[in-house]
Amino acid sequence: MVMLKAIVQHAHEKAKSVLRYDHFSNFFVAHGYVIYSNEHRDSQRLYLEANNLLNYEKMYVRKYANKSNTEKYMKEDKSGSERGIVMTKPTIYRIISSARERMSKSQHKIADYILENPHSIPFITGAKLAELTGVSEATVVRFATFLGYEGYNDLQKQLATSMERQLNTVERLTMSKSVYSETERAVYDNFNEDIKNIQTTMQYLNIDDLERAASYIIEAEKIYIIANRSALSLGTFLQYYFNIIFGKSELVHTTEAVFDQIQDVNERDVVIGISYARYTKSTLNAVSYASEKNATIIALTDHFSSPITAYANIALFATSNMQSFLDSFVAPLSVINTLIAYIGNKKQANIEQRLQNFEQLWDRYDVFY
Repeated sequence: MVMLKAIVQHAHEKAKSVLRYDHFSNFFVAHGYVIYSNEHRDSQRLYLEANNLLNYEKMYVRKYANKSNTEKYMKEDKSGSERGIVMTKPTIYRIISSARERMSKSQHKIADYILENPHSIPFITGAKLAELTGVSEATVVRFATFLGYEGYNDLQKQLATSMERQLNTVERLTMSKSVYSETERAVYDNFNEDIKNIQTTMQYLNIDDLERAASYIIEAEKIYIIANRSALSLGTFLQYYFNIIFGKSELVHTTEAVFDQIQDVNERDVVIGISYARYTKSTLNAVSYASEKNATIIALTDHFSSPITAYANIALFATSNMQSFLDSFVAPLSVINTLIAYIGNKKQANIEQRLQNFEQLWDRYDVFY
């Protein structure tokens, strides 16, 4: 439940005249208040209605006792809904900001970190956030419940959603035009976004999970790599090198034949699912099937709230933020490079023989210039 500062009521003899107070109402709404507008005859209903409004920080409510007045108003104000309610669900960052004056010193530390590091929060566990802010893990949980969430995981999911709204391609293209007005700025800003993505990914990469993932892959009887649409580029790169190292990997990417390819998957196999917003259903369906067959699932995705994590034994996270119509796969590719290099070092003796065989074939058929 979102904490509100107050509920403000203003009333008027005629419903239509409520429009006079729009600027007044919008100002208070922007600062965390609820505005309840009605005729004098309906004022006694304020308390009863207020209990239904507390799940929103920002809302502008208009109600009228006289149905004819309401209908007349609706004809003149096309923005109103059937019941005369206009409301906007709050961003989690606004909720945190508006609640700061009621926070303890420890909660202020957590709030400051979240507001200053919005891109890294989806990768931080409650324990890690406690460590970074110098508070106890219990304080982090209390902070989440203070804001009205069930716990830190619930809060973290909302933070991730607010941080990276899943835009469609048209929306991203429109946004990129508004953000980048000069060619030079566009070029360097894109480089800086990639640098930031790698830094964030590197800072919060769980090394233990990377080691475990490598061990599962090395011991697997067969490796399936599932990737679709733009993520197919990552899957192709990964499968190319796994084929050199192991010779037991398969890339699965066609929607029509996906289940034909993985029908024999079993508990001795590893399935690597690569899934980034806007999370292709065919990838999730294939990973779900492999999970039912008890295969070990390794996910490469963007954050904890990604739907593929529900099936994963291990999840490796890499950010892909880009203020454009496309995702940046620089950081995910860096994680893939790291995983390949780590496995290569662990299996160096075995790989050398395979590489020698490949070199002989490449020389024989004059593959390289």
